Amino acid sequence: EEIILGVRPSRFEHLIGFGIEAGQIKDILQKLGFAYLKDAVYVKGAVSDPDKLAEPSHPKELCQYYRVPGYRKDISREADILEELARLIGYDKVPQKTPPKQVMDRHAYRIQKKAAEWMVVWGAYETLNYSFTDPVQMQHLGLGDSDASYVRLINPQSSNQSVMRVSLVPQLLNNLAYNLNHAERNVRLFELGKVYLKTLEGHMEPRHLGAICTGSTQEEHYKVKNSFLDYSWAKGCFEGLLNSIGIDWQVKAIDLPYLVEGESFAYYGEDLSLGYFGRLKAPVLEAWGIDTTVLKQEVWLLNWEMDSLISLSRELVIRYRDIPRFPAVVRDLSFLLADAFSYREIKDKIMALDPELVRDVQAFDEYRSKQIPEGFRSLSLHLVLQDQEKTLTDERVDQVMTLIQKTLKDKYDIKMR
Repeated sequence: EEIILGVRPSRFEHLIGFGIEAGQIKDILQKLGFAYLKDAVYVKGAVSDPDKLAEPSHPKELCQYYRVPGYRKDISREADILEELARLIGYDKVPQKTPPKQVMDRHAYRIQKKAAEWMVVWGAYETLNYSFTDPVQMQHLGLGDSDASYVRLINPQSSNQSVMRVSLVPQLLNNLAYNLNHAERNVRLFELGKVYLKTLEGHMEPRHLGAICTGSTQEEHYKVKNSFLDYSWAKGCFEGLLNSIGIDWQVKAIDLPYLVEGESFAYYGEDLSLGYFGRLKAPVLEAWGIDTTVLKQEVWLLNWEMDSLISLSRELVIRYRDIPRFPAVVRDLSFLLADAFSYREIKDKIMALDPELVRDVQAFDEYRSKQIPEGFRSLSLHLVLQDQEKTLTDERVDQVMTLIQKTLKDKYDIKMR
């Protein structure tokens, strides 16, 4: 049975992606045996009597009606005819559209998720605070208005929520004070969120991961001596996240008004700031109502700049190497080193001398005493040497150790012990 269907040129452009003239449609379909009837307003589906259809009042309403040959059982709707037209004109004529941009940055999501999970593994709970804050709290940190360019709200709900936050630190201190006031002495909290910094062009919204921690390193147990979070714990937590992501970093002492001098350090990678950690000063804690003489615990602050971590890890390539077939050789090295030089600097220098042979450098002792000159310290290192291709001989190991000692003497003026 023959059916009557309408075909709209505007519909062809909408579905296929490029326009076609009504005359070209008529020419192709008539060659295929479709009988042209009339132009009229479109009606969905098969039409029984096209003579009753109204004339189109606008070119976009134009619809051509055809009688479909009875042997064309594959044609039952307008879309079937449009597909037939596209096939005959050529699929190569269909324009290629630019795919939509990626809605979500999957790498950024993965790094942020990894960072949050890292803090959970280290025993911290996630907190969520408002993006509005009180500028007075920044003054409690020792930072004046000139040190922080605020994005101010036009119509704030209250004076203590009048600016967008430029740091996660004040609100983390609020969280700490709240928990301490409710008799919770072991507190490890972190927040992953944005800060809002004013710029000449407007403002920027970098992502930070901040954490505030105090209390015992583990739950109390009668068989284990109780110990509190200290410098080593905070350093291990901070550097561990950077190492787990695979970022190379350098460390320098930092001087911030709310952190204790000598116990606060900033980290950098490829001239980008990665963050910092340090111990909060007692006057700062007292500004939040935390009495350090009663608390008798150190409070440590950690802050990672997530945008830098995401940027530096975006192009990282993980490389694997075979498990060594030949045994490693461990040698110890003890010497006097000036306080001006850090252990990290010494380690990097030794590793760079022969990266294929020097596998690891670890400090196992550092001390000062009256027998050691002022301004110096004694540093003892484990050096792990290993060759992937052959067993190391004593002569080869001695050559490497001699090179290391000579390099350290020339550059850092060490005194062997």
